Amino acid sequence: MKRRYRARLDAILAILGTRYGDRVRTGGGETGFHLHVRFGGRRFGPRFADACSAEGLRISTEDEFRAEPSSDGDALVIGYGNVADEELDEGLELLGALVERNAGRESRSP
Repeated sequence: MKRRYRARLDAILAILGTRYGDRVRTGGGETGFHLHVRFGGRRFGPRFADACSAEGLRISTEDEFRAEPSSDGDALVIGYGNVADEELDEGLELLGALVERNAGRESRSP
């Protein structure tokens, strides 16, 4: 089972790396069945969660697991323990489209 989940994690990292390159940062994958993903400068709020839900994609934000929201931006928490291997690519493509359409951009100070 460890090899199977590691293969899923490797596939997710490869897809994210190919599609987003250095515009995405990941962490936490070595600890279990989920991965924390930051899309450079993007914020994820209720509108984003609603859009994902409407498309059948269950996504959590890192802030949902904190007592206080973070100041350095939201990270998505992608669970991969209960996802069929053949659905990874399609799910990540959908996630990417939803990020582009529905995730807010952080405002930058001049």
